[in-house]
Amino acid sequence: MDCKYLSDGRKVVVVGALNNQETIVQEIFVAKNGDEIPGGERFVVKSLHDQPVKSYKEKAAEKAEQQEAECRAKIERLNIEERALRMQIAARKDIFKSSTRLASILNEQELDRLAMFMSGDIEYVVINSYAIRNPVKFIDIIQDIDRLGYSVRYEGLKLISMLGSSEGDISYRINQYRDGSGGWDEIVPFSSHEQAVKYLAKRACEKIMQDRLSPDEYKTCLALGIVFDRTHADKYLEKQSEAAKKRLEDLEKQSRKIRVEMEALRGGL
Repeated sequence: MDCKYLSDGRKVVVVGALNNQETIVQEIFVAKNGDEIPGGERFVVKSLHDQPVKSYKEKAAEKAEQQEAECRAKIERLNIEERALRMQIAARKDIFKSSTRLASILNEQELDRLAMFMSGDIEYVVINSYAIRNPVKFIDIIQDIDRLGYSVRYEGLKLISMLGSSEGDISYRINQYRDGSGGWDEIVPFSSHEQAVKYLAKRACEKIMQDRLSPDEYKTCLALGIVFDRTHADKYLEKQSEAAKKRLEDLEKQSRKIRVEMEALRGGL
């Protein structure tokens, strides 16, 4: 039995040649016991292949599926490695915090923050500037990147300074460059975005009670998903209402002054 394959993958048996370009074939079916049996009507084809063939699209799809499976496997391996690394970081953090000497000097919050820096357990930081700003990924802010035209070059890690007081209060500053030159920002470390947002919510509430939260900061808080309770929401809206009334009064005074000046000008004509 002379078997060939069609371009769509079907297996056929050659019945005979119709002419120089066309061949009469019959499709082969597989029985339940596995035997291959010619069946169905005979038909004429122009293209036959000795081996099963695949279209470029099918081949590309198979390659894409293979690459996707390899990527999923690689991601899973990286996730396992990350979990193991995080367990090591957590252990080192606990070991560092177990120092009785440090525990006697620092309060629990400051000891925890110092341990985060020492163990590398930092995901986000909050820049403690006057205005409330979005949390920043630590990996993005710690890198000293030299950008010249279209080229980007990694120079190293920026300098982080730790300042403390006899009361056990500690602040951390990140410099603009790795050699300590340039300006600096005070930062507060957090192991998750949620913790950073919670810290910002507390700061925002304090600023509301001090009548110092700006409309832009309020919008930033809402974008971060911060929900203010009734006391702080009413306090902020009351302050904004008073500010709006003050601006309106100033505009009315300015308008009256302009009208008086215009009337004086008309009287002089």
